[in-house]
Amino acid sequence: MKISVIIPAYNQGKYLVRAIESVINQNIKEYEIIIVNDGSTDNTGEICEEYAKKYDRIKYIKQENKGLGGARNTGLNSAIGEYILFLDSDDAFVPNCFAGLYLFAKSKNADIVYFDEIIADSNLNKQYIARTYSEMNVEIDKIKALKQCMNPAHVWSRMYKRSTISSYKFVSMWYEDMEFLPQVILNAKNIFYYKIPLLYYRQHSEGITHKNKDERNKDVIKAWNKAISLCSDVSDEEKNAIYDAVKNSIKNFIYFRPYYSDNYLNFYNDVIAAMNEEKSNVKVDLENCIFFYQAKFYENKQLVSFLESLVNLYNCGGVFIFGDNKYISNDLSDSKLILKKDNDAIICTEMQVAKKSIVIKSILDFFMNINLVSLKGDIKDIDTQKIVLESFLDNNCIIEMRK
Repeated sequence: MKISVIIPAYNQGKYLVRAIESVINQNIKEYEIIIVNDGSTDNTGEICEEYAKKYDRIKYIKQENKGLGGARNTGLNSAIGEYILFLDSDDAFVPNCFAGLYLFAKSKNADIVYFDEIIADSNLNKQYIARTYSEMNVEIDKIKALKQCMNPAHVWSRMYKRSTISSYKFVSMWYEDMEFLPQVILNAKNIFYYKIPLLYYRQHSEGITHKNKDERNKDVIKAWNKAISLCSDVSDEEKNAIYDAVKNSIKNFIYFRPYYSDNYLNFYNDVIAAMNEEKSNVKVDLENCIFFYQAKFYENKQLVSFLESLVNLYNCGGVFIFGDNKYISNDLSDSKLILKKDNDAIICTEMQVAKKSIVIKSILDFFMNINLVSLKGDIKDIDTQKIVLESFLDNNCIIEMRK
């Protein structure tokens, strides 16, 4: 058996047929479809039974509700294919893509093959192609794969050699992909990128990504904890890559789920910021900063003042108050960013930094290397608060959320 396709299904009767048909009509015959009905209460079971009777290649498994991770585990336990593909019951594969994908994987002796997806609307009409891994080469370096293992963490945008993932299980929680993937990537030897979009990813209001104030959004912290726990048995390079992946994921979730941003930042402060902040002795000014002169030319007084304050913060240390765009000289020994939530939006209120702080140097370096004017001649809208927040996260500085 060349490929096993695992389809977990929970109350997705209105989408499931399209998912199953997208596999049945593939240009490869040595495959199996494993549909796991995870305690559905709609017509999902009837659809599964109908297709299982009609096609010998379909295995139908009915179980009590165990969640998406539990359903995937059931499918993995039953799979006999050389390679595994996961398909959510509301998505679909592109026609006639399996043969090329399998031949590519075999020719490379691949443990994992990444591929692109097509972002689709609720009716599965193409919106655009998401080339998530476009910066990667055909042969993916493991360190690069680890750095990006949580951004995004979609198990369905990859194909896996069954022997590579057979010893791993999904946990029953939201964002179980993010808990699963770092382990699998660490175990893989040969990782490749098949630069072709193979799957339609349906976006609709019923999906997990649209449930903003569900407590299960905090489950992502379990995934970050699991990733950090892996660092005790890996090389320093792999450890740094995993930390980078977690920090990048925290950055994304602060904006993706702002309602729980204080929970995410508490995790960040407790775990990530334990690493010491480095210091720099380089003196900086705005003499050679084209961005600064552009801001002055276009009379963006707020941006000019902000850049001048950054230089003062770096050279002398002190406090910057965002609402008043005000710099206050102060001799501080550490660096801290203070935030507040306003109608679930994240707002920077105060930046407290030590002299020669590397976080301020990184923010200045960012502005030194960008152009305020776009290729079309428009003036870019620069979100300075987002730049500051992400720099503090990148540089392991303390971040506080206040009421």
